[in-house]
Amino acid sequence: FIAPLFTAQYVDREKHAVDSEFRSDFKNEYRRSADVLREVVNDQHPFHKFSVGSLNTLSDRDDNAIREDLLKFYQQNYSSNIMTLAIVGREPLDQLESMVRQKFGAIANRNLKPMQIDTPMFAADRLPAHLQMVPAKEVRQLSLTFPLPDMLPYKMEKPTEYIAYLLGHEGDGS
Repeated sequence: FIAPLFTAQYVDREKHAVDSEFRSDFKNEYRRSADVLREVVNDQHPFHKFSVGSLNTLSDRDDNAIREDLLKFYQQNYSSNIMTLAIVGREPLDQLESMVRQKFGAIANRNLKPMQIDTPMFAADRLPAHLQMVPAKEVRQLSLTFPLPDMLPYKMEKPTEYIAYLLGHEGDGS
């Protein structure tokens, strides 16, 4: 977080690790269903973009190396003012704070603004939608997806957890 080198040999090694993850998840039902959903969302929404790279998508281009893209991404997205750190320990709070400041205090504050997504996830003319997917293995599952406005202002009230509790209740008569 503080001063990544993005050394060429390690960038290449990480590209291969990401490609390995990409290939190993082809039959993962969760990933497959997310990929199907990704195909039908608004193509201007960030969710529409692919989620896992491959050697093909992470390869160097004629006009630039992937390492340069990583450095640019780091500069544009990593800043202490938009990061959150959670720590758990038995030590007293003052000692935990001291450890955090020592280890993470040098993370640059570039005064970045958190990413704002104003593009609707689904185009209005594409809803309601009904998707069917043929699973790679025997799975019987129904998924319902509801586009909601930003819930961050209501994080303390947790309205989505309340709805999930009601819909997901597995007691008698559910």
